[in-house]
Amino acid sequence: VVLPRRLSNGDVEFLRTFRFLFFRFRPDCYWCVVVFLSRSLLASLIQAIRNAAVQLMLLQCLFLPLLVLSVAKMPWSVKLANILDILITSMLCILLTILAIFVHIADTSLLDIVCSVAVVASFVSVVGAIACGLCIRF
Repeated sequence: VVLPRRLSNGDVEFLRTFRFLFFRFRPDCYWCVVVFLSRSLLASLIQAIRNAAVQLMLLQCLFLPLLVLSVAKMPWSVKLANILDILITSMLCILLTILAIFVHIADTSLLDIVCSVAVVASFVSVVGAIACGLCIRF
């Protein structure tokens, strides 16, 4: 972990060089750069999987924990950016859940169970994330 040490030493050149990575986030959430870059990488790699149902479930498994992280930590330096990130990620999770209905699978009973679990998990996660955020902020 280099950033806290460099900040305490007053290394201005380091901050100028890597400000494009750190200026978007609060100083105590400097590690979110790696999380969000990893999210983008994993979301693009998931598209290489041929099974659409597996893609949807992996995307859900990727975005739901990050939604909880965004609500819990509020990592962006601007409050509006935090709100937009939470709203966009929530809508993306809901959209993925709705799109799972339209995936063609030969055995639809499995799809029914998977979609039911995903819908319940999505709504429980969103409500939990909102409750957690409200508890932290107030």
